Amino acid sequence: MTDYPQVSRLYKPSAALVQDYVLAGKPVLIEGCTESWPARSIWTPQQMQRCYGHLEVKVRRCSTSSEVSQLSLSDYISYALNANESDPYYLSNWKFEFDAPDLLQHYHPPEYFPSWHSQLPDNIRPVWRWLFIGPAGSGTRMHVDVLMTSAWNAATWGRKRWLFWEPSQESLVYSGKVDGFHPDLVKFPKFAQACALECVQGPGDIVFTPTGWWHQVRNETFTISVTENFVNESNIHAVSKCLENPSEDMKRRYKLPDTAMLSQIIDRFIAQASQKPA
Repeated sequence: MTDYPQVSRLYKPSAALVQDYVLAGKPVLIEGCTESWPARSIWTPQQMQRCYGHLEVKVRRCSTSSEVSQLSLSDYISYALNANESDPYYLSNWKFEFDAPDLLQHYHPPEYFPSWHSQLPDNIRPVWRWLFIGPAGSGTRMHVDVLMTSAWNAATWGRKRWLFWEPSQESLVYSGKVDGFHPDLVKFPKFAQACALECVQGPGDIVFTPTGWWHQVRNETFTISVTENFVNESNIHAVSKCLENPSEDMKRRYKLPDTAMLSQIIDRFIAQASQKPA
């Protein structure tokens, strides 16, 4: 296994210290800040099966989003706990608040990462929080987060390995076409020059992903985690630029509202940035 430089780890840091990383656009792993979350004791495989196992979920093969299976959450967790496949099914990007809104009461978004989008009216506010449940060997392909937002991810069960590449390395990572954990250097020779940062996230750890950073995640064990994306003064210019002229593919992939609503969103974000009332 390649030895990569490690992402900085902070234990119960001050808001000011984390803000230094956010404004500098540097990944960071935060420890010791989720002990009070009910999710730490409720979001276990057995409890999730017991309380939410009746819910129907859609899972996809990690290598392709086109191979989809629908089953109960209980049956999926049973599968994931025992999966021994090279390309397992993964429950990723589950917008759980529609199926199980009480899960929102089980954690508290970290104070380090406030998001202006939470103040938008319901009709134009995007849903930027997801639950991820998957077996060892599952994970996400290399990508940049939606609409150039930043994100935090908290693991409540299991262990995840993260690789990060700076935005300036886009050409070296072939705009995310490479499997960073198992690169094909014949097909992607320039990837040999790419320089990654790495961290291993355990239960209770929070990982911050800055705007524009390419990243790939692999579950080392069965895992349960929650992610929220955010926009604020740290990334407003990148997000607004992305929203001003979204491609048709972007509109379809992220289910963006129409142009008029996008204009409203941008205006409100800019007002926040200017500290003026929207």
